[in-house]
Amino acid sequence: MKRFGLILMLSIFTYQACHCQSLPTKKEQYDFLRWYIKSKKPKPLSNIIIRFDENMIALGSIKLDKSDVKYLKKQLGGYTEGALLDTTILKGDYWSVKPDTNRSTINLSLPIFSINKKIVAIHWETHCGWECGGDHIEVYEKNKSGHWVISKRHIKSIYL
Repeated sequence: MKRFGLILMLSIFTYQACHCQSLPTKKEQYDFLRWYIKSKKPKPLSNIIIRFDENMIALGSIKLDKSDVKYLKKQLGGYTEGALLDTTILKGDYWSVKPDTNRSTINLSLPIFSINKKIVAIHWETHCGWECGGDHIEVYEKNKSGHWVISKRHIKSIYL
């Protein structure tokens, strides 16, 4: 009976640890975006948020367990078509005046995080007219000193 009780408690704990994990806060997302923009200096940025597609979750050599994959997918459910980045939080001279299909711009997704918040991925795309641009996914990991370092860069597709 003791053994059954222990197994039941471990099962409940495992379920809660995997399924009740809160999603990243807006502050966590924008702290990463602020760091990303400051370190990469992409110009000109569009404030339109792009979708981080579920098919992009295969993050190459990064080993993710099933609970991390579920957590990443859960974050993707919050995407709203046509949503805008909050440029009052992300201050700077990075922003294009307005999206223009004839002008080169860069669009970002909101970052998605692993459960422990030590791995993050961001999807960004370039547009340089109707027939030019590309999609990119960058994966970062926190090093021992707490700084983000690029883990793997994956170019999803390029269209010219």
